[in-house]
Formats: sequence, C-alpha cells, structure tokens
Amino acid sequence: MKFQNIFQKKKKDPRRSMMKEIEDDLQKLPYSIQCVDNISVHGAALIDKVILSPCGIYIINQLTDSGHVQADMEEETWYINETSRICNPFFKLKEWKQAVASGLPAHYHDYLICIAAFSSPSTFDTDPVWRKSSSSRIVIHHKEMAEYMQRHMFISRFQQKRPLLDEKNLTALHDILTSSPAGQR
Repeated sequence: MKFQNIFQKKKKDPRRSMMKEIEDDLQKLPYSIQCVDNISVHGAALIDKVILSPCGIYIINQLTDSGHVQADMEEETWYINETSRICNPFFKLKEWKQAVASGLPAHYHDYLICIAAFSSPSTFDTDPVWRKSSSSRIVIHHKEMAEYMQRHMFISRFQQKRPLLDEKNLTALHDILTSSPAGQR
C-alpha cells in the first residue's frame, strides 16, 4: 500500500498557488509593500493575508470558489452558480478588520480595506460599488489584485500630501502584526 502512494500525484492546493500568484504580481508594483500570510491577530481566526502598503492596509480573504457569484452585502449567504452557497465573506472580513484594528494605532483605522478575492473564472452579480477603487470593501478576481492596488495607490497619492506609511512605519506595523499573541503561523 505504501509503495502505491509513491506514484500518486500530489494534488495542487489552489489557495497556495493563488497566494503565490498574488505575491508575484505584487512584487512588480512600484511601491514597497509588506505581506503577512496566515496570521492570527488578537483572537481572530486565521487571517489569509494582510498587505501593508504606503497607501493602505489591505485585509484579504481568498476564496477558491468560482462561477457566477450572486451577492448582497447584508445577506448571510451568497450563491454561486445558483446551486452552491457560501457564507458572506465580508462577515469574516469584518471580524478580521476589528482584530487587526485592535492592534494598530487609531489613526490607521480609516485606511483598512477589506478584499474578497475569488479565484477565476468568476462573474459578479453584486452592487457596482464593490468594484470601485474608492470602496473600503472590494470583491475582485485574485488576478486583478495587483492592478486594483496599483490603481488605489495612484489615486491615494493625489489625495494625500504624503504617504500614509513610510518604510519605517511599514516595518513597525509588520512587527506589530507578526508579534501578536498568537503570532504568525
């Protein structure tokens, strides 16, 4: 039996490949960013990804579901392809946002942005506000993440006289997140 297991192909983990793809795209951005993966901050469940950038702090929920997503922000259940159901990812993101905010200084709380990133191919039947760069809650394909962040950083550069986070602050916040009671996993 053990001999037979040697020749079986290992299945690819779609979440891991999606995270790797996102990180590769983010490294191409012209701004310095820092990523923290799979952390537990102040009692929250395991957070998929937190990205610290000069223009904002992005909290990302990576969903491997794909298809036609029908969603309403207030509903607990979202439908995919009208047959399968998932829990509204923004309920989880709200909990994560509160956990991250509790460990950060108060003046950073307005710059927390929640992103539900679906694997492709997906189409969205949602409120158009969730797809705008100015929204604090975004639903996107994981392949659009770097493009969205670059657009958001470009817009923020004109709205703010100086960047929210410089290299020193990015490192300090990264240390705060990774040294939380549960820490990075």
